[in-house]
Amino acid sequence: MSSETEPKFSWDLEQYSTKARQEKRAQQVAEKRAAGLGNDEDHIAEVDDGDWLAPAETKARARYVDSGSVFWTAFGGGVLTVLTLGFYRFWLITALRRLYVGSIRIDNDPIEYTGRGFEKLIGFLIAICFLAIYLALTNVALLFFGLSSLDGAALFTPFSLIAVLPFLFYAQYRSQRYVLSRLRWRSIRFGLGGGAWSYTGRSILWLMLTVLTLGIMYPYMHFKQAKYLTDRTHFGSMTFQQNGSWLGLLSLWIWLYISFGMMFLFGWGLAEEMQLQADGVQVLFSVLLPFAILLTMIMAFNYQVGAFRYLWDNRSVGRTRIENDVSVGSLILTYLKGYIAVSVLTFVIGVVGALVIGGAGYLATMAMMGDVGMSPDELSTELEAMMAGDIPPTPAAIAPLLPLALGVVGAYVFIFVLSFALTQSLIIQPILRRKVEAMLIRNPQALERAGQRSQDGAAEAGGFADALGVDVGAGFG
Repeated sequence: MSSETEPKFSWDLEQYSTKARQEKRAQQVAEKRAAGLGNDEDHIAEVDDGDWLAPAETKARARYVDSGSVFWTAFGGGVLTVLTLGFYRFWLITALRRLYVGSIRIDNDPIEYTGRGFEKLIGFLIAICFLAIYLALTNVALLFFGLSSLDGAALFTPFSLIAVLPFLFYAQYRSQRYVLSRLRWRSIRFGLGGGAWSYTGRSILWLMLTVLTLGIMYPYMHFKQAKYLTDRTHFGSMTFQQNGSWLGLLSLWIWLYISFGMMFLFGWGLAEEMQLQADGVQVLFSVLLPFAILLTMIMAFNYQVGAFRYLWDNRSVGRTRIENDVSVGSLILTYLKGYIAVSVLTFVIGVVGALVIGGAGYLATMAMMGDVGMSPDELSTELEAMMAGDIPPTPAAIAPLLPLALGVVGAYVFIFVLSFALTQSLIIQPILRRKVEAMLIRNPQALERAGQRSQDGAAEAGGFADALGVDVGAGFG
């Protein structure tokens, strides 16, 4: 039997590769031309590695060009978020998204983000009200059931978590839909069709399968979720398509189990060789535990990057196909360099800033104590007496401490905001740059055929995801 007529099995991953798809399309075009169906111009966009298109016309590498200062946007927004008790964070996330998205260039044209902070605030408030009522009714029902049969208090926590679980998947879908509805390229809107509840139901079933198989089927769940989202994503009148197979992700995920199996066999063999008793095995476990944690982090990062590359390397929109060649090593190196830089700069600048802010508060406290004629020893004695309950708190004793307390709080806030801003500029942005610049768009001129689509209102603006802590974030996760 010839290779052309041999059946393709699902585990034959070569059939899902970009090269295989290109060869298949080229063969289809050749057959149409031989049969006299259409001319070269009708099918020219279906082939990207043949002799019909010049290299400059067949592919375009995505670029990342800084469109503003991420550090100062994050730092200033972080300060305002603290001063407004968290309300400004919706505008901060929006500003960072606009910077990140605006830095992405496809065929020299930037992507735009048109979301607004006020949308996110209203969506968050709607989600909080709904979830508060929903959880209250759920707990009332559990309390009634518990008083009738079991210990109701013991049921609250686990069943409340189970009750929220469907909304986690629902929130993820709606958050993705909101973000896509606010993206534009060359004035053409992106979008994600409806289907949040269907996605939720399917995800719950996929999660149950993952749990029953002790995590082995997680790549199946991951791929199915990605395919469900991708196949409903639009660029104007064009629809994205997720190709490939979940087995491609399994080939990455299985290494986590292989690594743990090898480490277990190593520990078991070492314990048998040394004839360790229970105490010795416990010590050996304590020694191997840090290596197991490090191995888990490395293999999880390897899967995350590999899955990102595989999924994007098997996506298309209309007649335009996407590839991605980001490497795990480059992202690990980028992360390590960023992490070291953030740690060092946060320590050096943070300590200096904290000393300045805290020192200013201390000096102000000393000055106020001098104005009221109270020595540090007298203030300390009076505070100890108040804490012991011997005397009631007096404004004269508390007032001098306010500047010092504000200085300590200000120093903590400065370090926290500084760390957040440095993380955005030295870790999140460089990793996003690596991922974007690894994108290769084949046949980008076919995107010019996309027609405009109406904008999705997305009334809750990802508020459920924000309230439940599963929002895609400023840097898109």
